[in-house]
Amino acid sequence: MNVAELENLPESISHQEAHSYCCQILDGSEPSTQQLTLEGLLIAADKQWHTYEVPSPDLRQKLASWILSNWISDSDEFLEVVFVLANNYALEKLLLRRVIRQYDGPDKQKSGGDTGQS
Repeated sequence: MNVAELENLPESISHQEAHSYCCQILDGSEPSTQQLTLEGLLIAADKQWHTYEVPSPDLRQKLASWILSNWISDSDEFLEVVFVLANNYALEKLLLRRVIRQYDGPDKQKSGGDTGQS
């Protein structure tokens, strides 16, 4: 399933459909399509959130494994997506802690530069 197809889904889908879409995205992921996979997972996470159900332990483990094996520690964009995925899929707190430790956010201070504080 591609990103355009995911974007055209209704806001509310069944828990089973949300599970299926996430699995399809993960199963179709390749190193060369990591960015597309992240985009798809982000859309699927929004659909999952609107099911108001906790995803299965198997799906959560599969997603966490994919995230950890594709980790990009120097990309705030990646870390922001992982934060949303961890929240919407109720992933392990250890994953959230790792994101928080590595995320500098939009207000990074440049070393040796002006901090903007008076």
